[in-house]
Amino acid sequence: MVHLLTLAAVTAPEASPEALAQAGSGLTIILLMVVGIGLIFLETMIPGGFIGAIGGVCILFAVVTALLEHSGQTALLVLAIGIVASMIAIILGWRQLPRSRFSQWIFLTPSPGRDFGAITGEQRAKAAVKAGDRGLALTDLHPAGAARFGEHRLDVVTRGEYIESGTPVEVVAIDGTRVVVRASRQPDA
Repeated sequence: MVHLLTLAAVTAPEASPEALAQAGSGLTIILLMVVGIGLIFLETMIPGGFIGAIGGVCILFAVVTALLEHSGQTALLVLAIGIVASMIAIILGWRQLPRSRFSQWIFLTPSPGRDFGAITGEQRAKAAVKAGDRGLALTDLHPAGAARFGEHRLDVVTRGEYIESGTPVEVVAIDGTRVVVRASRQPDA
């Protein structure tokens, strides 16, 4: 209805002052709705709440203007359009966000050539060591340090005991990425 009044007022050559006033308020309602929906869409790109709140206030002013200048039915129509259009703006914003330049600036992305699933040399070496393997403490273990198992140098921990550098060690357990050792009861072969 607002659109028809606006169109009629603008296109009618003998437009009455009332029709022009109706058209002016109709344009105000449309402008407030467009600005409000645009700000809500922008809120999906720049989070913080403030921009979205201003967009919501613009839509509220559009509804109040429609209520004061037109009928209650027009105000309800403007409110329904505002709610539906805001939901569409939010959905479109979230769908466009991953592809936007803004998201590339704000979100961390993997650097090219870096495979996040790649196994590091340390992980490969830990996979090659199993409970019972013997090696040599390269540093003092109090309780953490380094030990050599074959050609692999690994970070290891003890269960609290102090082991001097150069002491033969034995793998007691592997807990996730931790290699737990103790002083070897037998000399390294």
